[in-house]
Amino acid sequence: MKKIENLDNGRRKEGRRNRESD
Repeated sequence: MKKIENLDNGRRKEGRRNRESD
């Protein structure tokens, strides 16, 4: 479960970075 949470957090961070870059 922790792995899934980490993946979810990583994806959220990546999405935010991509949005900011755009």
